[in-house]
Amino acid sequence: MSSKLFYILVAATVLVLWVTAIYLFPFMPDQLAIHWNAQGGVDGYGGKFIGLFLIPILALVFGVLFEVLPKIDPLKQNVSDFRREYNLMVFSILLLLAYFYLLSIVWNLGWQFNFSRFAAPAIGILFLLIGSILPRTKRNWFLGIRTPWTLSSDYVWKETHRIGGALFIIAGIFSSISGILFPAQSFFIVIAFVVLAVVWSLVYSYVLFRQEGKTSK
Repeated sequence: MSSKLFYILVAATVLVLWVTAIYLFPFMPDQLAIHWNAQGGVDGYGGKFIGLFLIPILALVFGVLFEVLPKIDPLKQNVSDFRREYNLMVFSILLLLAYFYLLSIVWNLGWQFNFSRFAAPAIGILFLLIGSILPRTKRNWFLGIRTPWTLSSDYVWKETHRIGGALFIIAGIFSSISGILFPAQSFFIVIAFVVLAVVWSLVYSYVLFRQEGKTSK
């Protein structure tokens, strides 16, 4: 995704979120559902300001933050080399926030449903995208599998993200399926695969780092 298109899409998404919040504010009840449990049912309510404006505020902060971070990264040239992939990943996360916002609005307007059935597949799609992008990233301080060992070696970074990308694709597939077939258990399935992918990547990066150190001696 080119930077020009990225800026347009991020600005448009944030603007739509804010316009939606401002437009709906007079019509929504004083208390809104703002949190859903692992089984997809509501377990938390809040004032309508929080319910309507929290995600638009987070989206604005997120968009600005991830535009600034590449500029202050000590390895910012590396970020420039995969900027299209960086833009795509950041916008996809922002889009997921907007999707969750849409689900919450629909639920609070009276169309009640199992939240997990719709949330887990969307998270799975994001994992699929992240998994396809990770192998194309380069060393940086803000995006990717950042451990002391990946940040110290281009080789360890590349190999860790190759394996990590495959693990996130697997996590994405199972997350998407779980939301459709097992909505009540989908949260735990998503968490289990994320933990597995992260722990495996951490251990793998350390093993590669040790192997590289022995080879260089």
